Amino acid sequence: MDEKLLSEARSDGDDNRPSLPTTPRKFTVAESVAALLLLIGIFTLPVVLIVSLFHAAYIESTNPFLPPTISIAADGCSGLGARVPRAFNFTVAIDNPGGRFAHDVCVGGDAAVLYGGVPLAAGRVEERCVTPGGAAQVAVRTASGGVGVPAELAALMAEEERATGAVRVEVRVMTPQESLWCKAIIMGGGATAQASPCRRWSVQDQSDGFV
Repeated sequence: MDEKLLSEARSDGDDNRPSLPTTPRKFTVAESVAALLLLIGIFTLPVVLIVSLFHAAYIESTNPFLPPTISIAADGCSGLGARVPRAFNFTVAIDNPGGRFAHDVCVGGDAAVLYGGVPLAAGRVEERCVTPGGAAQVAVRTASGGVGVPAELAALMAEEERATGAVRVEVRVMTPQESLWCKAIIMGGGATAQASPCRRWSVQDQSDGFV
């Protein structure tokens, strides 16, 4: 019985003993470095992304190797049927972005409109040069001179328009130095057509008889 009382007294003494404060665990050097790097990454990542986007946009806009572009869009036409005089109006757009190796881009000379290799109309394009960093539009006006479209050719054009809703004609602008070749889209029903890209190359021989 004395042993039981002694055990209870010891138990009461343990319950009344004040608890010692716990010491917080210290971070190791590796954990501290990892936490610091994580904070740096969280705060710097958005800045890096923004700077990268601006840098990419700047490089694209000032690319010294970015070539000039030339495109054509049909403004309207008349007389696609057989035995009907016809005329074609186009707009040639020139975009010369410039750059370290840029030069003037010039368009002008004798113009011709062909379908299936057959000349439909001809005209003259006033020469226009665009300096680096500039842009311009040049009007192309061509007419058949009162001659109608051959019946077989008119039938082919009508068939293409029924099948695709548009007629695609070839437009060439020639100078003694170079040739501009375009594929213009003439939409049926007077709808507005999108611009099509043109190609340029040096002229070696102009004796193909299209003008």
